[in-house]
Amino acid sequence: MLFDEPTAALVSSEIDQFLEILTRLRDQGIAVLLITHRLPEVERVADDVTVLRKGQVVYHTEKRHTTLDAVASAMVGETLPDEQYELPVPGDPLFECRGLLLSAHKRKAPERIPFNLYVLQREIVALRGGGNGQEEWIEAMLGTRSTAGGKIIFQKDDITSRSVGERRGRGIAYIPQDRQSRALLLRHGIQENYLLNPAAFSSNRSFRLPRKEARALAGDCVNRYQIQVPSLNATAAQLSGGHQQRLVVSREILASPSLIIAHDPTRDWTSGRRVSSVIC
Repeated sequence: MLFDEPTAALVSSEIDQFLEILTRLRDQGIAVLLITHRLPEVERVADDVTVLRKGQVVYHTEKRHTTLDAVASAMVGETLPDEQYELPVPGDPLFECRGLLLSAHKRKAPERIPFNLYVLQREIVALRGGGNGQEEWIEAMLGTRSTAGGKIIFQKDDITSRSVGERRGRGIAYIPQDRQSRALLLRHGIQENYLLNPAAFSSNRSFRLPRKEARALAGDCVNRYQIQVPSLNATAAQLSGGHQQRLVVSREILASPSLIIAHDPTRDWTSGRRVSSVIC
């Protein structure tokens, strides 16, 4: 049986149940090929480990003869540093939802219970429980869904009635859950996709597209974030899922936002860059 990233959309309790099923299948004599980026899954169920990088086998061994550090090093192509990080001290109030109520919409709204959220500078706030209203609240925070009550405060200003463009221009970035349908123009080139965040381009003061600036910034991001592309003229559809996510994350960071709203951002890749605050 072949499984290609079967746990990508599962929560931890569901992953545990799925791995138990894989173990039972193996014990029944069924051969299982599991493709995953999650090392704890490798540690828990694998008998043999093979690492592919850029289309080639770079590592293969029995699990009992290796460590997760060795597997991780083979995946990224270098020895990972043993670094220690200190959590930054949270700063002043940055973003707040005060008694927010959602209005009626095409999709059913969450129960009409006032939603309150309080985020400080240099703080990460997590909303857990996928599929239970998170997307609707995120739409309200971004301004793509109207509200029936309450306020949204950003940097001490009431932005409840502000447009999406105004909110993004003030420093709110967004990493959607579905990058292909909501974050990328798959048939367009790399630099055109970076232009989707106009706040990143200081010279974008008219309807003219700053192509030279876009190409320079796109090239810088491709190098800095190690995005594997044939060329800057390649389309976003030519990138793998993980490198598409790198493009989206690097594009949102380009404008040095004060707040990043990231909806399930670690399906393929995580960013190590520090920002003021993040809502996941």
